[in-house]
Amino acid sequence: MNVPVIPARQTRTTSGEASPTVLLRGNTASGTRPVFARAAKLTQDAQTGRSTLSPELLDIAARQAKREEPVEIVLITADAHHSLLMPMPEGLILAAVVAEWETDPRFFLPPDLTVVAGVGGARDAVPEGEWVIVDPVRLRVTVAPDAGAIGRLQHKARPRYRLGYAQAVAHTLSGVAVPVWARIFTLDDLREAAENGADGFVIDGPGDFLPWDVPENEPEGAAFARLLPVAEEAGGGDVALLAALDAVDAASLVRLAALCRLHLLLSADSLPLPPLELRAELVAIADDESDAGRLTGVPVLVGLLPSAPRADLDADPDEWRGFNETAFIPFDNAEIIALTLSDILTVPPLRAFVSTENAEELAEIIAATVFAGLRGVVVSPGNVVAAKEIIAAQV
Repeated sequence: MNVPVIPARQTRTTSGEASPTVLLRGNTASGTRPVFARAAKLTQDAQTGRSTLSPELLDIAARQAKREEPVEIVLITADAHHSLLMPMPEGLILAAVVAEWETDPRFFLPPDLTVVAGVGGARDAVPEGEWVIVDPVRLRVTVAPDAGAIGRLQHKARPRYRLGYAQAVAHTLSGVAVPVWARIFTLDDLREAAENGADGFVIDGPGDFLPWDVPENEPEGAAFARLLPVAEEAGGGDVALLAALDAVDAASLVRLAALCRLHLLLSADSLPLPPLELRAELVAIADDESDAGRLTGVPVLVGLLPSAPRADLDADPDEWRGFNETAFIPFDNAEIIALTLSDILTVPPLRAFVSTENAEELAEIIAATVFAGLRGVVVSPGNVVAAKEIIAAQV
């Protein structure tokens, strides 16, 4: 698809030289998908005072709407929440938002939208129509990225190659996608889960990937070799690590994150640092490894709850600040899942661990999680096929 050029509002040099790359840092973020698109700024209509896009961009939107080829844009604005109230014209797709003000955890942001907020001076630093990479995991905005930055982004976005049963995420009868991940301990678990069509893997221990007897003087990066088969089987897809931070060295984590969408399942009370500071350290380690010529990425931080959340969590949204998303272990209590979550408004997307091997209990629990609006389930490798069939029968 031909991507139309968004005209710049300010004078550009005509020497033929590329614009210098600029890195901007944010303080808060939402979403996990890096976005590569052209920047668009909001202006105020002189007559109505309402926020609007530039006339040039609105003309492009009208042309692309006629061609039925919408264009992705990155909206550069002061306040992400206020900007989302503006209807997007037909012909444009809002792929990401870069905001100068921090987001307010009390207000909802679409989970599929990439947002990096708290980027001071973004409206002055990002020219209209410039290419930008918005990375919510690294809390970073790359303005006028060079070929190396684009290449690293393309490497992460390479297609997934999977074999086995169905190899499609299960959908309910109303079209809602509910991924089924498999909880694995051994290489045999990994093979069985892949053959049954798991949409992702949750690595637990002790086992082949997280052994008990790890030498204290194990060299940095050694854990990467043990975890590599899971990333290769996932083919760039979702891999979650259910382990303490000291179980795997940081260098192995950032290298593994370059090969898959790596999620670290962490309970808030076990973290050595607040989530934002922990993510900043992982970003720094990834940058150092990248400077040494290695492919790296930054894992997604996932808040792991010991039980289904309570309604009073609605009053303390800061508990989730810094995590990209949350998961929880409901101990197979379908009734609690269905009845408790209906009152929770500010908890980010959730996934449920389902450990039962009983067919009737499995059907009851998965039906309840789908009814409660959960974003996915984690089951044993042998229950992947059954879980997908149960999901497909739900409304």
